[in-house]
Amino acid sequence: LPEIVDFIMAHDGDVQVKTIADQFFINRRTLLRQFQKYLGCSVEQFKAVVRFRKAVNGLRIRYEYSEP
Repeated sequence: LPEIVDFIMAHDGDVQVKTIADQFFINRRTLLRQFQKYLGCSVEQFKAVVRFRKAVNGLRIRYEYSEP
């Protein structure tokens, strides 16, 4: 599961569940169950958190560069 988390983060949360399942040779349903069991959230929820984090980091970097 850590490799899958890293994969999602490397793609900034912009990757389909089918692509993840295919990449790691795991059944889509098994992937969904394992994520829920070990992380306590769905793959889609995790992807949304990763995308949100990327957006916040982007705003923070822009704000830091715009300070006088």
